[in-house]
Amino acid sequence: MSKTHNNWVKPAPCGRSDRGVAARPTSVHPSRYVLRGDVIMKKLTLIIILLCSGCTGVGFVATSDPGKKLQQAYALIAQDRAVMAEDVIKQAMNIYKEKNDKLGMAEAYHAFGNLYMSKSYHGKNAETFKSLGTYDGTYQNSINNFKKAIGLFEASNSEVGVVKSMVGIGNAYIEKSEPSEACKYYNQALSRYNADKKSGAISNEPQIFDKRFSNMGQVIEAYVEHYKCRT
Repeated sequence: MSKTHNNWVKPAPCGRSDRGVAARPTSVHPSRYVLRGDVIMKKLTLIIILLCSGCTGVGFVATSDPGKKLQQAYALIAQDRAVMAEDVIKQAMNIYKEKNDKLGMAEAYHAFGNLYMSKSYHGKNAETFKSLGTYDGTYQNSINNFKKAIGLFEASNSEVGVVKSMVGIGNAYIEKSEPSEACKYYNQALSRYNADKKSGAISNEPQIFDKRFSNMGQVIEAYVEHYKCRT
């Protein structure tokens, strides 16, 4: 089984087969990058989205590696090619299912979650998905996929995956203009992260490229503060 992707805030370089991230590359100043989560998520790729800022416009090499397929899907989202991205994620999911790779399936569900709340999906590609009868303008499909990811991440003992999926659900609720629901998940993510750090369940921090933050917890704290989620 391949390793879980460890870049949580910024996508990995092109060519790496790392799995899932939480936010797409951006030129926005770091303070806006996290604190203006509503803007960030509307420009998502992978996001928890995602993928190489240097890949836009570059062709893709055919691969049977599902991890690389997810990376390509995130790049396609960044290129505003959501229809193709969905197909590539489905290909990756099928491979993971054939191998009974639960961690891989979790990453694929996480990628679907990011896709279905991305600007690429809800923007210029919305009409295409509507014509296919699969468009969901409620963001519920995104939320459902993040929830499926959580179940499989838990089964795979990936606490980082669980936490980043909780943040993904929070971001989806922000897109739904339901900040109170978003806060529930941001707070859950922060509580789980803190408990995992204390217990040692999260011992290796995901790589954070925003120098304002030294760990994933601080990034979640920024969302909590910005949306006034303190309980």
